[in-house]
Amino acid sequence: TDYEEVITYLTDPLDTDTDGDGLTDYEEVITYLTDPLDTDTDGDGVDDYNEVSNGTDPNVADEDEEEAAEEEEILESETYVCEEPFVDVLDADWSWPIVCRVYSYGAIQGRTETYFVPNDQITRAEAIKIIDILLLEKTEDDASGLEESFEDVSSSDWFQDYIAIAEEAGVVRSADFGYSFYPNTPMTRGDLALYVVRAVGLTSYSFDIEYTDVEESDYFAYAIALLSEETVDVPYDDPDEEVAVVSGYEDETFQPYEDITRAEALAMIYRAYLAVVAE
Repeated sequence: TDYEEVITYLTDPLDTDTDGDGLTDYEEVITYLTDPLDTDTDGDGVDDYNEVSNGTDPNVADEDEEEAAEEEEILESETYVCEEPFVDVLDADWSWPIVCRVYSYGAIQGRTETYFVPNDQITRAEAIKIIDILLLEKTEDDASGLEESFEDVSSSDWFQDYIAIAEEAGVVRSADFGYSFYPNTPMTRGDLALYVVRAVGLTSYSFDIEYTDVEESDYFAYAIALLSEETVDVPYDDPDEEVAVVSGYEDETFQPYEDITRAEALAMIYRAYLAVVAE
């Protein structure tokens, strides 16, 4: 009744799903015994709707001890049922399973609650946050006591902790561009490849360049070469078909100085996670 909603459960009698997690207040209170005011009752990083959809207990964190942690299942499981709130990322889009999984994992947000804008440019700070969370497996909580050396990054910036973590890990370096990081400028394809390779620890002094617009002397050349050679089975596609972590264009170029889109950046980082970190 409305009385029970207002007095007992503190839910909104005008909204069937007060916390907006995809489960109705009735289902949460009566069926699943979850908190209708909290999208993630057990606080394990996976919302109640996704736990129910995937058959795990939304009231118990990391229920299945024999399997990977639930957060890892989001990225690695072939049977994971993914849900996301974005109206501009459709199920038929090539990037949908990547955007959905990385969003559900908590490594990225939309530009708004309902728009992801996959073809928009990703900033350098946004990309570093995803690298920290997926490839370094670090969050803001791991930045305690760390400082970064860039003059255009301050303690009041939301990304300061992420850049400090990345610098501590050797992913970004003041030697790259001096003591400026340019956090709000778009990330280029070449720079992202470099940061990804550093994050996963791939190195090589011998490599072949297959792109006509990348020279061996380019600072990002080895990174592009290594990631182009690295292949991975993605859990959301044909299990018998491997894809490269990065690939170029039909005209045999890589366009390393071009800005990379949000969807493309997620694809590169996510595939690197599957190829190296998850192995």
